[in-house]
Amino acid sequence: MGSKKRPQDDEQEFIDDVDEVYDLLVKTHDFKDITKPPTTRMTFQLLAQFHVIMRDKCERLEARLDHVEQQTAALEKSGIKYGGVYQRANTYSRGTIVTHLGSAWIALKDADVGVVPQDSPDIWQLAIKRGRDGKDASRLPR
Repeated sequence: MGSKKRPQDDEQEFIDDVDEVYDLLVKTHDFKDITKPPTTRMTFQLLAQFHVIMRDKCERLEARLDHVEQQTAALEKSGIKYGGVYQRANTYSRGTIVTHLGSAWIALKDADVGVVPQDSPDIWQLAIKRGRDGKDASRLPR
């Protein structure tokens, strides 16, 4: 479900739909009828066929939309979870933010025990990079 459609896919899908309607016309009419301007009967048959095609497309899109809405609801429900200072013995679920060596990291996927943030860019993404203490840091109010 997660794959994106390319413009070429839409174009091919349209061509397939036109071929389907053409095949219907060829099966239900003589060639001489197809070469003439469409009759009322042919026009209604075309409309009915396009209606079926569009209904099927809408049903597929509705199913995809339902899936996306469920994913969105699950993500909104979970929100951002701060996991504290990274600990090698813990597992972290997707979306958990931890601090490690002064930086903040977010889990892109579920992280198993011992998966260290700076060593696993496919699982952890650096969110806030550690800075360095300035020369005047000791004079800041605490």
